[in-house]
Amino acid sequence: MLIMSGEIMNNNHYQLLKYCIDNRNIKLWNEIKKECDEYGIIIDLRYVDLNNVYLENVDLKNAILEDANLRYANLWNANLEKADLEDADMRSINLEDANLKNADLKNAKLFNTNLYNADLRGAIWDGIQIVGLKWCIIIIKNQIQIGCKIHSLKEWKNFTDMEINEMNENALDWWKQNKEMIIYMYKNFENKIKK
Repeated sequence: MLIMSGEIMNNNHYQLLKYCIDNRNIKLWNEIKKECDEYGIIIDLRYVDLNNVYLENVDLKNAILEDANLRYANLWNANLEKADLEDADMRSINLEDANLKNADLKNAKLFNTNLYNADLRGAIWDGIQIVGLKWCIIIIKNQIQIGCKIHSLKEWKNFTDMEINEMNENALDWWKQNKEMIIYMYKNFENKIKK
C-alpha cells in the first residue's frame, strides 16, 4: 500500500490528493484516507490551494486544513467531521449535505458558501444555524442563507412579495411568518460579533 506507519509530510498528502483530483478518483483518496486513519496518521493540508476543485464525497475527517484556499470548491456530501478549517478561505464553495460535526471553522471565510443541509452540530464557528423549520436558516457575518438561497440582510428585507414567491410556491407565506424572527436573530448575531 501507499501508506506506511509514521509521519507523512504535508506535501505528500497534498500530492496524493492532487493526483486523485486530477484523475477524478476520490474513491482512491478515501481508501488512502481510511488507511491513514487505521495508522493514526492525521492528514495535514495546511495552506494548500484547492481553489475550484471537485471533491464530492471526499473524506477529510480530522484533516488539518488551516489557511487552505478552498474557494469555489465543490465539497458536496464531504466528510469534514472534526476537520480544522480555521482561517480557511471557503468563499463560494458548495458544502451542501456536508458533515461538519465538531469542525473548527473559527475565522473561516464563509461568504456566499452553500451550507444547505450541512451538519454543523458541535462546530466551532461564527454563525447560527436554525433547523426544524421548512427550510434551514444559516446566519453568518454579512449574509443569511434560507434553504439554498443566500443573500445579505438588506436584500432579504427588500425582496418584493413577487420575488419571494418566485423562490418557491410556498415561500411567501413562510417568509411572512418568519421574516421578523430571522431579522431579529441576524441583528442579535451582528451585535454579538461586534463586541
